[in-house]
Amino acid sequence: MEKFTMFTHDHLKFLDSYQFLDASLDTLVHNLNISNHEFKIFDAFFADDDNRHLLKRKGVLPYSFLDDISKFNTRTFPSKYKYFNVLTQTHISDDDYSHTKLVHDTFGCATFEDYLKLFQLNDCVLLSEIFTNFRKLSLNHYELDPVHYVSLSELTFDAGLKNSKIELQLLSNVNVYLFFENQMRGGICLVGKRYAKTDNPYISDSYDSSVKHS
Repeated sequence: MEKFTMFTHDHLKFLDSYQFLDASLDTLVHNLNISNHEFKIFDAFFADDDNRHLLKRKGVLPYSFLDDISKFNTRTFPSKYKYFNVLTQTHISDDDYSHTKLVHDTFGCATFEDYLKLFQLNDCVLLSEIFTNFRKLSLNHYELDPVHYVSLSELTFDAGLKNSKIELQLLSNVNVYLFFENQMRGGICLVGKRYAKTDNPYISDSYDSSVKHS
């Protein structure tokens, strides 16, 4: 699958924030909370809601449960077992489930579609808070704005040149140029976690005798 780090459309530039902040949104929001960060964007966006403090953490979605568009019309909050993640083979924690239900009920979500819209909106607001804070740190320390780069490595390279005052020489010697070119290597490509499914009495704990062996 092709991966984009940046693309432009109608004079707008779209960047992948994960290329700068290599951590989950949950971790990034937690770090802001423990640093006593002032959530100015967040507070301005949810200024009229007295319960906005409930949204200062990453929400949770039952991704495996949402396998059909009709699920958006669900009028009852999904039970805990429906939050089981088949990809990671993990269950939702009691704390995350109770908090998710509290948000769902407090903000008057009549259907699961209402909760999904709130979830997506909150994700965007929290990410804007995080990335704006990251931009301020970069501007304060290096006087460089991350939005003019496509990744943290590119920003780091410029910051190193700016602070060290080193001026790189142009490669005018063809042999030196070829030397560098020949050292270029591709990155490692692998499947980090294999997936296999079988129904065999000798190796499967969930063996089903009514199904043909595989």
